Amino acid sequence: MADEPWEFMKPITNAWLGKIELAIKHKRARFQDVADQCMYFYAGAVDFMYSDKYQSKYLKGSISPKFRICLQKAFEVVAIFGPLIYNRNPHRACRPHKPTEFTPLDFGDPNDPQVQAVFQQAQMQEQIRNATAKTRCSGLENYLNYTAREQPGGGLKRAGELAVTEALIKGRGCLWPMIYSRPGSEQVLTGLEYDSVDRLLIDPDAESA
Repeated sequence: MADEPWEFMKPITNAWLGKIELAIKHKRARFQDVADQCMYFYAGAVDFMYSDKYQSKYLKGSISPKFRICLQKAFEVVAIFGPLIYNRNPHRACRPHKPTEFTPLDFGDPNDPQVQAVFQQAQMQEQIRNATAKTRCSGLENYLNYTAREQPGGGLKRAGELAVTEALIKGRGCLWPMIYSRPGSEQVLTGLEYDSVDRLLIDPDAESA
C-alpha cells in the first residue's frame, strides 16, 4: 500500500523526464555544441584544435600542421568587453509612483463646502500614502544595495562578472535569485547566484525564452 502513491505519480514523472530528455537533445543540437566550442577558445589548451577529440567532433577530417597555434579570440573579447559591461555593482534605486493629482472639480462643485471637505480629506490621504511609500522605498533601496555587497562568494559583483563572461562566450549568462543565512545566524538574506548556462534547460516547445 505504501508504494501506491508513487505508482500513481509514475506517469507524470515519466512525462517530465521525457520533456527533460527532449530539452537536453534540443539544447545539444541548437546551443551546447557551439557553446562548448566557444569555451575552448576562451579556456582551452593552446593546442586543443589539434586533439583527436576536437577534430573528430568539430572538424571533417584531421589536420596536423608543422606549427600548432591557436588564437584565443574569446579570451580577447572577454578581456576587452567584460570590464565595460560589468565593472561595479549598479546602484539600485527604488522610487514610489508619482502621487495622484486631482482638483476639487474631480469631486463635484468646487464651491460646495462638502466637496471641498472631501477634496481636502483625499488630498491629505494622498500625502500620507506618498510619505509612506517614500519611506518603504528608501528601506528597500538600502536593503538591495546592502545585500549586493554581502552575498557569499564575492558579492553580486563577482556573480555578475561570471554571468557576463559566460554570456560573452556562449551567448547567455544566468543569475538566479537565492536565499541564504550566514553560519550561526538565523537572519535570512537574498541575493543573485551565478550558475552556468550549461545547467539551464528550456522546453523545446517554448516559443520564447
